[in-house]
Amino acid sequence: MTEKKPNTVIRTGAYMLRTVIRVLLYVVAVLVIIRGASRAYGFGYAVFSEEAMAAEGTGHEVYVTIENGDTVKDVAKTLKKQKLIKDETVFELQEKMSRYKDSLQPGTYILSTEQNVEEMLAILSGNNTEGQPANDKTQGN
Repeated sequence: MTEKKPNTVIRTGAYMLRTVIRVLLYVVAVLVIIRGASRAYGFGYAVFSEEAMAAEGTGHEVYVTIENGDTVKDVAKTLKKQKLIKDETVFELQEKMSRYKDSLQPGTYILSTEQNVEEMLAILSGNNTEGQPANDKTQGN
């Protein structure tokens, strides 16, 4: 009879260890799902929100130049460097989903940190030239 007790203790210990490991794996899985959902929500919110970098009345103007052959990714890097946008990937996606898709024009533009992406895209595509320096495109050449 004394031989069965150690075997039972070992089996009980192994069962408890497996149970603890399973619970820990479930906890880790839940935490990973929550973190992923939080990041996905944040990304989606950034794509569909129309927030500017600065509140109205607190921003500043920045000159931005788009060269011939610049891609949307190049423009996004420039805007990020000038602190006009928070995230390059979000800008690229917003451009793809906007009515200004594939219509960015080369030139020098004045943008403000108070503008949202839609307003910037209207300017960068040549659809809103009010207050912009004279570019070859805006002069009709």
